[in-house]
Amino acid sequence: MRHFRFLTRQWAIAFSVCVIGAIPNAHANDAASAMIVLDGSGSMWARFDAEKRAKIDVVRDQLTAALQSNTTNRIGLTSFGHRRRGNCGDVEIISAPDVSRTTTLDAVAKLNPRGKGPMVSALRETIAALGSERPASIILISDGPDNCQQDACAAANEFAASTPGVAIHTIAIGVPTQDQPRLACIAKTTGGTFFDATDTPSLVTAIDKAFEAALLTPGKSAVSSSGTHNAPAPPVGASLRATLALAEGGEVLAIPAKWRIYVSGGVTPLAESEGTEVSAKLDPGTYDIEADTGKTRARQTVTIEDGRALGLVMPLKAGRINVRVSGAKDGAVSQSAVISITKSDASAATAPIAITHGGQTELVLPEGAYSISVKDGSVSQSQTLKLDAGATKQIDVVLGAGHLELSSSLGDDASPLRDVTYSVAEDDPDSPDGRREVARSRSATAHFTLTAGTYYVSARSGNGTIRERIALGAGEVVKRTLVLPLSTISISTRVGGEAARESLGLVTRITELDGDKREISRSLNSTVTASLPPGRYRIAAYIDAHHLTAEQEITVERGKNFDVVLNIEAAEISFKTSAVGFVVSESYWEVLDATGDTVWRSLAHTPKTMLQPGRYTVKHESRDRRQEAAFEVKSGQSQTIDLGIQ
Repeated sequence: MRHFRFLTRQWAIAFSVCVIGAIPNAHANDAASAMIVLDGSGSMWARFDAEKRAKIDVVRDQLTAALQSNTTNRIGLTSFGHRRRGNCGDVEIISAPDVSRTTTLDAVAKLNPRGKGPMVSALRETIAALGSERPASIILISDGPDNCQQDACAAANEFAASTPGVAIHTIAIGVPTQDQPRLACIAKTTGGTFFDATDTPSLVTAIDKAFEAALLTPGKSAVSSSGTHNAPAPPVGASLRATLALAEGGEVLAIPAKWRIYVSGGVTPLAESEGTEVSAKLDPGTYDIEADTGKTRARQTVTIEDGRALGLVMPLKAGRINVRVSGAKDGAVSQSAVISITKSDASAATAPIAITHGGQTELVLPEGAYSISVKDGSVSQSQTLKLDAGATKQIDVVLGAGHLELSSSLGDDASPLRDVTYSVAEDDPDSPDGRREVARSRSATAHFTLTAGTYYVSARSGNGTIRERIALGAGEVVKRTLVLPLSTISISTRVGGEAARESLGLVTRITELDGDKREISRSLNSTVTASLPPGRYRIAAYIDAHHLTAEQEITVERGKNFDVVLNIEAAEISFKTSAVGFVVSESYWEVLDATGDTVWRSLAHTPKTMLQPGRYTVKHESRDRRQEAAFEVKSGQSQTIDLGIQ
């Protein structure tokens, strides 16, 4: 329950609307009291399977919601093992039932599990803190039995004898079956309820049910104005307690709602609140009570009589839909499935009214016709249903699908490949090549949901491709690492005995010598790393501007990496002509090789070029002069040829 927020001072005074939990000096007997005993031992940081949050984080979130909703009741907090490691005396009454709710909420938010589990000592101190307050209960939340040499079952007999009527509702979080009796005996002996929470959903439900058992059912039920006979009685001091049900005469429903109270026929609410129910103190008169859950709404007119309290169960005229998606019958929930629910009557909008990820959902919806669509990867199903008020529809969607997880590497002990493309195909008689691609991914680890069947998968990285046929059954999870037969080849180029400079315009090409002899790689970098499948290749380096090249043929074997160094034999040659007091205004340079063929020309005054080793003749022409000289080039030996002016 959550207290009302008054909308105007005048309305609040005129109609005396208030929530019992907001009265500053409420007596201890005005509402039920409870103490939460929360396990603060280090093991609370563990996680359930398939849950990212720690157990303490799940408990913290749900306790916060419960404490914020149940503001009418007096609730305190005890913890153990939360301050010191390995100390069986680490027990603290953090907040008594009469301490402000903010203090308790802050303590829950800051609790940091770290030590041992003196659970029995914590219960003993908590019962002492409750004293003679009645009605009173304890909610024990723990992920294991006492580990400080205390007998919890013997202690429970002691508690039942010394403080009769104080039930200890016990929530066991992921406790092994063999250890559960050491916790269950506490609830059984004291008249409480035992909850076995094996995962996050069951833990959330257990906390809600424990609060309901401890706080929400004090006293006898009253007959509600809706005609049902299961309305919880209002707490002492309240004239109204309103709860919800799916339909007329149905069981009380714990579903969060926004509550508003109006003077009957009014349009401005006197007050509003949020929670699964609400209790209020109202002056005699007629009121409209409204509850809005987001997808359903109920509004009912009630009369508050002087001196009489009213328990009200308001019908939502709704039903509950539970959808569960799995790959195979009785299989695990498909966590990657997306559920969409749309109204299917003629007046319905096309947009879904609910979209849920995670493969399962539980919704309360107004009576009517709905369409349920499920999509998981490339698999989808749809169906329609008619939902009647008060009905619960369990929809088990069996996709007949499995999950395929693909990764790839260069070897059994190699790291997973990152730059990889996966393709999944199936047989298709109408396709030219007899197959049709149904899924593709560039993730390093690719996940696919596929209808049960046989598939042809391929992984391509660099210049290598591996193909494999995989059979996938309904409900199966198939994980396969594809090993590509690639070798890593590191290529570097040297020019004239020195590492090639990128300014030279170097181009490195890799060409297959088997098959169609195609060029499979080209790079402008001075060093190149390539992943190649087994075969024969030509590695060539070109400096096209200077007609320089070097190449090497290699044979790649599976799993064998090696380095290739290409040597371009050349040297840098500079040309100039000079004479004292003479300036050349125009120049034409030409270099001929030993056979007389021209290999280079330039119009620059002082040009440079790269030449292969050998004998050359350089010719220079200016406006009225001609010069020439013979010279020899040796690899790696740069030189300047100065013709002078005759």
